[in-house]
Amino acid sequence: MKRKLIIAAIVAFAVGLVGYFGFQWYLSTHKAESEVVKLETKEPAIKDKTESGVTINSINELSGTYTSESTEKVSSEILFKIGGATATQGTFKKFEVSFEISDSMKNLNVVIDPASIYTAESMRDEHLRGDEFFNVKKFSNITFNSSNIVKGDTSYLAKGSIEFMGLKSDLTVPFTYEGQSSEDDQVEIFQGKFDFDRIKYGMQEASGAENKVTVSFYTALRKK
Repeated sequence: MKRKLIIAAIVAFAVGLVGYFGFQWYLSTHKAESEVVKLETKEPAIKDKTESGVTINSINELSGTYTSESTEKVSSEILFKIGGATATQGTFKKFEVSFEISDSMKNLNVVIDPASIYTAESMRDEHLRGDEFFNVKKFSNITFNSSNIVKGDTSYLAKGSIEFMGLKSDLTVPFTYEGQSSEDDQVEIFQGKFDFDRIKYGMQEASGAENKVTVSFYTALRKK
């Protein structure tokens, strides 16, 4: 009898182990991939040098209000990656970007609908919308508003505040100006990448998920 119990325990452990690693494999193979169609760009005439001497395309030749738009092809994207046992890669399907540029003012504004999260696995998406993560029933938007844009070591830095999980905190977002679309002179291209500590900005700890989130974005903005 004791022998049968031991064998049953070993079998149950093995089945559980296979199930666990099978689930991890499933999650790792079901993730949102980048869908953005990157545009060919013209080389800007004006260049800037950063603090470290790196040459970047200048935004000083731009003037007006530039906004993201919905098109048949994905022309703007926010992609995030979270490491850990339950590593996740996903996007937000609904967001708006606005960039106002003049001689005296440069303001970058972003509004994200967290309920539009997409990771290519519907059960995981629902879990991420829940209380442990984005809690979309309570917090319907993530917003970023810049107060100043300066040159950093290798890119521009949009310094401002983010409202995330109901908290307002300082955040610096690095970005580069890639140039004007070679197909449409009313469209300007920007992209960037940064790390974001989700716990520092108000999200709960979660088993199997790292605190650091890597965020990358690409956006084609049309002049209004």
